[in-house]
Amino acid sequence: MAYLTTFIVMLALVPVFGWAVARSDRRQLLGAVHGFFALIALNLALLVPAFLAQQCLGAFALGVVFLSGAACPV
Repeated sequence: MAYLTTFIVMLALVPVFGWAVARSDRRQLLGAVHGFFALIALNLALLVPAFLAQQCLGAFALGVVFLSGAACPV
């Protein structure tokens, strides 16, 4: 089911991206897209230690760590 949902969402986003490309400066849009994915990669790199401290955190607290960026003292 997850693959179908991903496919439908991506299918819906392609026209939105095409609209954004047609109506904006390509350099600005390219910078925004690269910046967005760079932030996702940075967020993942910073939150990997939270998974290493999973016994200390627990499931609920691990979710809070993802939302707040807090770290558990190990």
